[in-house]
This record gives sequence, structure tokens and C-alpha cells, in this order.
Amino acid sequence: MPARPTLVITTDSGTGTERARLDCITATRTQDLVESWQAVAVVDRPDWLDVFPNVDDINDEFAIERGDGSTLFAGRFEADERDGDTIRVTIQSYEKDAFDAEPTSGRIAFANVPDSDVATDAINAVPTLFTGTIETGTNSVSFTFANANRAKQLRDAAQPAGMDIRYNPDRTVDFLERLGSDKPNVAIASTDQNIVNSLSVADNSRDPVTHIRGLGAQQGPDQVTAEAVIPSY
Repeated sequence: MPARPTLVITTDSGTGTERARLDCITATRTQDLVESWQAVAVVDRPDWLDVFPNVDDINDEFAIERGDGSTLFAGRFEADERDGDTIRVTIQSYEKDAFDAEPTSGRIAFANVPDSDVATDAINAVPTLFTGTIETGTNSVSFTFANANRAKQLRDAAQPAGMDIRYNPDRTVDFLERLGSDKPNVAIASTDQNIVNSLSVADNSRDPVTHIRGLGAQQGPDQVTAEAVIPSY
């Protein structure tokens, strides 16, 4: 049986001092192409109440580690919600840093520049973020921003060429032509450490099933899909 995930809280003082490490009952991650990514860690209420008074809920780093020690998700504290004897701890991606950083001036203009220049400018304006993999989707975009938060600047820059944005656990930010295009075949299984909770499948069909199709992000021709067909079909 795979080891349970762990919620790790670390100070953001530059030294990375670990404040607490809590066993998770469950942990889930939600990734969206048009909204901020987030994760939810469910922990025992007594454990959370022991730790939370010492937590800096603005500056501390929150991460969920898989059973093998790799990072499932990392970001900033968003909220905690009691659910019986457990606490649901919601974590926002480091896009929260881009939202909270000092916005643009009253007027900042970009004229006929690569979209990657606009993205890089936004990332560099956030002291807690760093540039990761930066690709160029188009070489000619024009924008004017007025007192805009840096998260909006990044998302606006991504629109013309349909670029994808990824806030990584190490606080680097990627600006990519296609998120995940280098992973055409991904196995979904708890043994591959990409399912933290148990997977529940309900079969409500009355006829014999020959095809299973999974629909992911995006729409139309850009939608991510996966299909399986029984061998005897």
C-alpha cells in the first residue's frame, strides 16, 4: 500500500526552516488552464490546531509530498475548513504571489514585442518568483496595463498564442506553448504516484462497454482526450 501523503509547512525566511510535517488523510490537486491551481490536504483536527498558531499564513510555504517524497503541489495557504474531526487545508499555487505583488504602474505599454517579453517582465516584477522555461508563441503583441496585478499581466500575455502558464513548486514560472505536450502517454495509477486518493469508478451503463474516453482541459480541437478500446472490438 502506498505511503500516505504529507503536508509540509516551511518558513519563507530564506533558510527554509521546516515548521511542521503532518500526515494527510487525503490530498488532491486541481490544475486548470484558465484558473489558479490549488490543492486540498485533509489532516486530523488536533494535529492542525497544534501547528496553526505558529504558522505565518501569508509567507510560509505549504507543500504536499507524495509517499515517495516527491512534491505533489506547493504554494501558499488559502483557507482551512473544519469537517468533523478533520481540517481541509486549501493551498493556492504561487500564482497567489503574483496576485499579491506590487501591481504595474498607472500605465505600462508593450508595442509589437514577443509575448515572452511581457511574461518575463511580469515574473521579474514579483520578488518571490523566478523565470523558468520561457517560450515564445508570437513575436508581435501589444498591451497596455494600468495598475494591473502581475498574475493578470501573465495571463493576458498568454492569450494571443494560447500559451500555458505553470507555477512550479520551486517558485519558478514556465510560459509554454503547450503544457504537457512532452508527455503523450501518462499512466494514471496510485503506483505511479499521480493518484493520491483511492480511485472510484462507477459503471452506470446498461449495454456492454467497448470504448472509454476521458475528457480533459480545453475545448474543441485543443481538448485533451484519452481513449481505450477493448481488444475484441
